[in-house]
Amino acid sequence: GLVAVVLVAPAGVVQAVAGVALLGAFASAAAGAMSEEAARIPAAVTFAIAASGAAIAGIGAAFWALLVGIVVYLVFDGHGHGTTSTGARPEGAILPAGREQSHTADGGIAPPAGADPPLGR
Repeated sequence: GLVAVVLVAPAGVVQAVAGVALLGAFASAAAGAMSEEAARIPAAVTFAIAASGAAIAGIGAAFWALLVGIVVYLVFDGHGHGTTSTGARPEGAILPAGREQSHTADGGIAPPAGADPPLGR
């Protein structure tokens, strides 16, 4: 049966078939990791460092990938100063003076005082 086919297969064929089978899972994981705009660059940097296999000072690539990925995330948008993928400022974001947010009864963010109401209302 299947065991006999695997045993007589040339070297590397089983690994190649397994690699092809995992492509869908890899593509899905990469798409999920890079779906949020704020995490796209840090996720790509983290993956590149981890895939490099580089060891510095006897410490493996996984550690350096995690460390550099966190630093890149904090440098790009980890402080809460930017906006979320929907364009809304995250809870607790620092706003310019005089631009405090007020919330509506349903938890949404109310427009600034004197602003025109959004279309469709």
